[in-house]
Amino acid sequence: MIVLDTYAGLANRMRTIVSGVSMAKAFEQNLTVIWPINSDLNCSYCDLFLPNRDFEIKSESFTSWLLRRHYSRYYFIRKLSDLYSGIFSYNYNLYDSDFNEKVWVPPLYSLTKEKIHDFNNAYIKTCNEFFLPSVKYSEVFIPHDSISMLINKNVSLIDSYTIGVHIRQNDHTESIRKTPLAKFIGAMNNEVDIQSKTNFYLASDSVSVKNEVIKIFGKDRIFVQDGEIGRGSKTGMIHSMVDLYSLSHCCKIYGSYGSSFSEVASNLNKKELIIPK
Repeated sequence: MIVLDTYAGLANRMRTIVSGVSMAKAFEQNLTVIWPINSDLNCSYCDLFLPNRDFEIKSESFTSWLLRRHYSRYYFIRKLSDLYSGIFSYNYNLYDSDFNEKVWVPPLYSLTKEKIHDFNNAYIKTCNEFFLPSVKYSEVFIPHDSISMLINKNVSLIDSYTIGVHIRQNDHTESIRKTPLAKFIGAMNNEVDIQSKTNFYLASDSVSVKNEVIKIFGKDRIFVQDGEIGRGSKTGMIHSMVDLYSLSHCCKIYGSYGSSFSEVASNLNKKELIIPK
């Protein structure tokens, strides 16, 4: 059994699950995915995607609740977590704090079956990719029909000249610092200079950014999705997911530095991801 304890936003959870499915297939193990419903992502997996027979989804479990307290500040709780791990043979545990030694090492910078000894049960708590992917995102994540309709409506506006642009501005300090709006504007102007038919699908967590880009390039050249975008509600998450999949249908994507959203949009349909410089 592999228990994968996800957290953070949609794209973080998606890339983690792809790793979990790949690991479960490599070791022929059952996979349980913990998908907490909280301020990071305030809707369930089943609100967004169809069930997948490769894993079971839970919002919480006693096992995940206890094992994630391996680093508790309370000595008694740490010992209880370790005792539970030992009794139920969770003999491969991976936390984000372990990545420098276990995952982010050359030459592959991710785990493979050869790097992990056989185990009875594994507990993994992360929002990062950790295992060499052997499955496609499109095979793992199938949007609900109602969400697919919204995605297809957007995709119908995308042509061979449409470039995806994802500008993250509200909650990622490094992304804002290393890929400010000015860098995207410069890259977009260069694309228009090269090909006058170029148009853009713009995804952003900032309404002011959307308005500024439309003001510069005009409504005829910029496609944006109307409606709430954000983690705080089911509606906001559905719209975020529509943006994610719409970006994946563009000919290439200009993305924000360090953003898993940009990364997953690129991986969904294997499109080139460019970080503007």
